[in-house]
Amino acid sequence: MIQKNLKPARNSLRQIYLKGCTISDVAFNFLPMLTVAAITLPVAAYFFRNID
Repeated sequence: MIQKNLKPARNSLRQIYLKGCTISDVAFNFLPMLTVAAITLPVAAYFFRNID
């Protein structure tokens, strides 16, 4: 499960360092990670603050 979620990051790093791509060339790979973060981080913060 974790490997599947990190695939866009791994592909981005591979393209930047091994193929010489720029950040703008691989920016689309960060969209899935930003989507997951936008959903899970607020939920985690809510649970962290409201657990009794």
